[in-house]
Amino acid sequence: MRGDEPADFGADVTVRSLIVAQQKCKAAGVPDLYECAEAPLSPTGERLAARAALDMYRIFQQGCLDTAGAGQCEALMETAYRKANAKQTSSP
Repeated sequence: MRGDEPADFGADVTVRSLIVAQQKCKAAGVPDLYECAEAPLSPTGERLAARAALDMYRIFQQGCLDTAGAGQCEALMETAYRKANAKQTSSP
């Protein structure tokens, strides 16, 4: 991270993990991430992806809330989602 960039507490990485897990879970027919995390094990790995993404999100929340507060953490996640969506739509 450059010195002039504000800390994002890992929001970008967390969002990428959540997006990948959501895609895997939707493809497996379980669009709810929490339900997907409790689904039976499968060779496609959606359960593991969902659990890992939700764990990352919990860790992000703990670190961010203690330092920046709920409003700032929510804004960081929204910004990270917008950036990730912009990258997905601009990719060939």
